[in-house]
Amino acid sequence: MTDRRIAALVASEGGAAAAARRRCTGEGGRLTALSRVSTVDNLMEHLHGFKSGLATLVVHGGRSLATKSGKKPSPFCTIYVEDPTTSPEKKKKNKAAKTRVALQEASPTWDEEFELEIPTTVTGIRVVVSSYNKLINNEKLGEIFLPAATFSSFKTGLLPLLPTEQSAYAVGSLSVSFNFMNAVARNCFYKVARSNFNALLTVRVARTRHNDQ
Repeated sequence: MTDRRIAALVASEGGAAAAARRRCTGEGGRLTALSRVSTVDNLMEHLHGFKSGLATLVVHGGRSLATKSGKKPSPFCTIYVEDPTTSPEKKKKNKAAKTRVALQEASPTWDEEFELEIPTTVTGIRVVVSSYNKLINNEKLGEIFLPAATFSSFKTGLLPLLPTEQSAYAVGSLSVSFNFMNAVARNCFYKVARSNFNALLTVRVARTRHNDQ
Protein backbone atom coordinates (compact mmCIF):
# COMPACT_ATOMS: atom_id res chain seq x y z
CA MET A 1 0.00 0.00 0.00
CA THR A 2 1.40 3.37 -0.95
CA ASP A 3 1.68 6.42 1.28
CA ARG A 4 -0.87 8.23 -0.88
CA ARG A 5 -3.49 5.49 -0.42
CA ILE A 6 -2.89 5.31 3.31
CA ALA A 7 -3.31 9.09 3.52
CA ALA A 8 -6.63 8.89 1.71
CA LEU A 9 -7.88 6.13 4.00
CA VAL A 10 -6.90 7.84 7.22
CA ALA A 11 -8.30 11.18 6.11
CA SER A 12 -11.76 10.14 7.30
CA GLU A 13 -13.14 7.53 9.64
CA GLY A 14 -15.34 6.20 6.86
CA GLY A 15 -12.39 5.59 4.57
CA ALA A 16 -10.34 3.88 7.25
CA ALA A 17 -13.30 1.79 8.35
CA ALA A 18 -13.84 0.67 4.77
CA ALA A 19 -10.18 -0.30 4.50
CA ALA A 20 -10.41 -2.25 7.74
CA ARG A 21 -13.44 -4.13 6.47
CA ARG A 22 -11.78 -4.97 3.17
CA ARG A 23 -8.73 -6.39 4.93
CA CYS A 24 -10.42 -8.14 7.84
CA THR A 25 -13.67 -9.47 6.40
CA GLY A 26 -14.65 -12.04 3.86
CA GLU A 27 -16.89 -11.58 0.85
CA GLY A 28 -19.95 -11.42 3.07
CA GLY A 29 -18.58 -8.42 4.91
CA ARG A 30 -18.28 -10.21 8.30
CA LEU A 31 -15.08 -10.81 10.20
CA THR A 32 -13.95 -14.29 9.21
CA ALA A 33 -11.15 -14.65 11.80
CA LEU A 34 -9.92 -12.50 14.65
CA SER A 35 -6.37 -13.37 13.63
CA ARG A 36 -6.89 -11.22 10.53
CA VAL A 37 -6.55 -8.18 12.77
CA SER A 38 -2.85 -8.90 13.24
CA THR A 39 -2.38 -8.77 9.46
CA VAL A 40 -3.21 -5.06 9.36
CA ASP A 41 -1.24 -4.43 12.55
CA ASN A 42 1.81 -6.13 11.02
CA LEU A 43 1.37 -4.11 7.86
CA MET A 44 1.47 -0.84 9.79
CA GLU A 45 4.42 -2.11 11.84
CA HIS A 46 6.27 -2.82 8.59
CA LEU A 47 5.49 0.61 7.17
CA HIS A 48 6.43 2.43 10.38
CA GLY A 49 10.05 3.28 11.06
CA PHE A 50 11.07 5.01 7.83
CA LYS A 51 14.66 6.15 7.34
CA SER A 52 13.88 7.99 4.11
CA GLY A 53 11.48 10.66 2.93
CA LEU A 54 8.82 10.31 0.25
CA ALA A 55 8.35 12.57 -2.76
CA THR A 56 5.38 12.72 -5.09
CA LEU A 57 6.32 14.05 -8.52
CA VAL A 58 3.72 14.80 -11.17
CA VAL A 59 5.00 15.33 -14.71
CA HIS A 60 2.27 17.40 -16.34
CA GLY A 61 3.65 18.07 -19.80
CA GLY A 62 6.19 19.68 -22.09
CA ARG A 63 6.04 22.93 -24.01
CA SER A 64 7.65 23.80 -27.37
CA LEU A 65 9.92 20.74 -27.48
CA ALA A 66 11.97 20.21 -30.64
CA THR A 67 14.77 18.05 -31.99
CA LYS A 68 17.98 19.46 -33.44
CA SER A 69 16.72 18.72 -36.93
CA GLY A 70 13.57 20.72 -36.31
CA LYS A 71 11.29 17.69 -36.62
CA LYS A 72 8.49 17.02 -34.17
CA PRO A 73 9.85 14.94 -31.29
CA SER A 74 8.36 11.83 -29.70
CA PRO A 75 9.22 12.85 -26.14
CA PHE A 76 9.30 10.92 -22.91
CA CYS A 77 10.73 11.73 -19.48
CA THR A 78 13.14 9.69 -17.39
CA ILE A 79 13.28 10.45 -13.67
CA TYR A 80 16.50 10.01 -11.71
CA VAL A 81 16.94 10.20 -7.93
CA GLU A 82 20.49 11.51 -7.67
CA ASP A 83 22.41 9.78 -4.89
CA PRO A 84 26.19 10.31 -4.87
CA THR A 85 26.66 7.37 -2.51
CA THR A 86 25.56 4.95 -5.24
CA SER A 87 28.55 3.05 -6.60
CA PRO A 88 29.37 3.51 -10.32
CA GLU A 89 28.40 -0.08 -11.18
CA LYS A 90 24.99 0.47 -9.58
CA LYS A 91 24.44 3.94 -11.02
CA LYS A 92 21.49 2.72 -13.10
CA LYS A 93 19.55 2.27 -9.86
CA ASN A 94 19.25 6.06 -9.73
CA LYS A 95 16.76 5.73 -12.58
CA ALA A 96 13.41 5.75 -10.81
CA ALA A 97 10.72 5.90 -13.48
CA LYS A 98 9.69 6.86 -17.01
CA THR A 99 6.65 8.47 -18.58
CA ARG A 100 5.01 7.08 -21.69
CA VAL A 101 6.24 8.17 -25.12
CA ALA A 102 4.14 10.91 -26.72
CA LEU A 103 4.47 10.24 -30.43
CA GLN A 104 5.02 13.30 -32.64
CA GLU A 105 4.10 15.84 -29.94
CA ALA A 106 5.93 19.13 -29.48
CA SER A 107 3.80 20.06 -26.46
CA PRO A 108 2.81 16.71 -24.91
CA THR A 109 0.55 16.19 -21.90
CA TRP A 110 1.42 13.32 -19.55
CA ASP A 111 -0.11 14.11 -16.13
CA GLU A 112 1.68 11.06 -14.73
CA GLU A 113 2.35 10.76 -11.00
CA PHE A 114 5.32 9.01 -9.39
CA GLU A 115 6.15 8.21 -5.76
CA LEU A 116 9.89 8.31 -5.04
CA GLU A 117 11.79 7.10 -1.99
CA ILE A 118 14.22 9.85 -0.94
CA PRO A 119 17.16 8.74 1.26
CA THR A 120 18.94 11.46 3.26
CA THR A 121 21.95 11.18 0.91
CA VAL A 122 19.98 12.31 -2.15
CA THR A 123 21.18 15.59 -3.71
CA GLY A 124 18.21 16.14 -5.99
CA ILE A 125 15.81 14.80 -8.61
CA ARG A 126 16.67 15.02 -12.29
CA VAL A 127 14.07 14.72 -15.05
CA VAL A 128 15.59 14.16 -18.51
CA VAL A 129 13.42 14.74 -21.59
CA SER A 130 14.35 12.61 -24.61
CA SER A 131 12.89 12.00 -28.04
CA TYR A 132 12.26 8.36 -28.86
CA ASN A 133 13.87 7.03 -32.01
CA LYS A 134 13.29 3.45 -33.11
CA LEU A 135 16.28 3.27 -35.45
CA ILE A 136 19.04 5.21 -33.65
CA ASN A 137 19.78 6.38 -30.11
CA ASN A 138 17.16 8.51 -28.42
CA GLU A 139 17.91 12.23 -28.65
CA LYS A 140 18.26 14.26 -25.45
CA LEU A 141 16.11 17.39 -25.54
CA GLY A 142 17.13 18.77 -22.15
CA GLU A 143 16.53 18.30 -18.44
CA ILE A 144 15.36 19.94 -15.24
CA PHE A 145 16.93 19.49 -11.81
CA LEU A 146 15.23 19.90 -8.42
CA PRO A 147 17.92 20.32 -5.71
CA ALA A 148 17.25 18.64 -2.39
CA ALA A 149 17.46 22.03 -0.69
CA THR A 150 14.27 23.08 -2.53
CA PHE A 151 12.23 19.94 -1.81
CA SER A 152 10.20 21.57 0.97
CA SER A 153 9.57 24.84 -0.86
CA PHE A 154 8.98 23.90 -4.51
CA LYS A 155 5.39 22.98 -5.35
CA THR A 156 4.68 23.48 -9.03
CA GLY A 157 6.11 25.30 -12.02
CA LEU A 158 6.94 25.44 -15.72
CA LEU A 159 10.71 25.03 -15.79
CA PRO A 160 12.98 25.70 -18.77
CA LEU A 161 14.98 22.73 -20.01
CA LEU A 162 18.74 22.86 -19.38
CA PRO A 163 21.49 21.08 -21.34
CA THR A 164 22.29 17.52 -20.22
CA GLU A 165 25.74 16.00 -19.63
CA GLN A 166 25.47 14.27 -23.01
CA SER A 167 24.23 17.24 -25.06
CA ALA A 168 24.46 21.02 -24.96
CA TYR A 169 21.16 21.22 -26.85
CA ALA A 170 18.08 22.26 -24.87
CA VAL A 171 14.80 23.70 -26.16
CA GLY A 172 11.42 24.02 -24.47
CA SER A 173 10.17 23.64 -20.92
CA LEU A 174 8.62 21.08 -18.59
CA SER A 175 5.65 21.48 -16.23
CA VAL A 176 5.87 19.55 -12.95
CA SER A 177 4.35 19.47 -9.46
CA PHE A 178 6.18 18.23 -6.40
CA ASN A 179 5.36 17.31 -2.82
CA PHE A 180 7.81 16.09 -0.19
CA MET A 181 7.42 14.45 3.22
CA ASN A 182 10.66 13.97 5.15
CA ALA A 183 11.38 10.90 7.27
CA VAL A 184 10.40 12.57 10.56
CA ALA A 185 7.03 13.73 9.25
CA ARG A 186 6.46 10.40 7.54
CA ASN A 187 7.02 8.41 10.73
CA CYS A 188 4.80 10.79 12.70
CA PHE A 189 2.05 10.39 10.11
CA TYR A 190 2.16 6.60 10.23
CA LYS A 191 2.14 6.57 14.00
CA VAL A 192 -1.21 8.36 13.85
CA ALA A 193 -2.37 6.13 10.98
CA ARG A 194 -1.57 2.97 12.89
CA SER A 195 -3.36 4.26 15.98
CA ASN A 196 -6.46 5.05 13.91
CA PHE A 197 -6.46 1.65 12.23
CA ASN A 198 -6.11 -0.21 15.52
CA ALA A 199 -8.93 1.79 17.10
CA LEU A 200 -11.27 1.10 14.19
CA LEU A 201 -10.41 -2.59 14.11
CA THR A 202 -11.03 -2.90 17.84
CA VAL A 203 -14.52 -1.47 17.35
CA ARG A 204 -15.13 -3.82 14.43
CA VAL A 205 -14.06 -6.89 16.42
CA ALA A 206 -16.25 -5.88 19.36
CA ARG A 207 -19.28 -5.45 17.09
CA THR A 208 -18.67 -8.78 15.40
CA ARG A 209 -18.41 -10.61 18.72
CA HIS A 210 -21.62 -8.98 19.87
CA ASN A 211 -23.47 -10.01 16.66
CA ASP A 212 -22.20 -13.58 16.93
CA GLN A 213 -23.55 -14.00 20.47
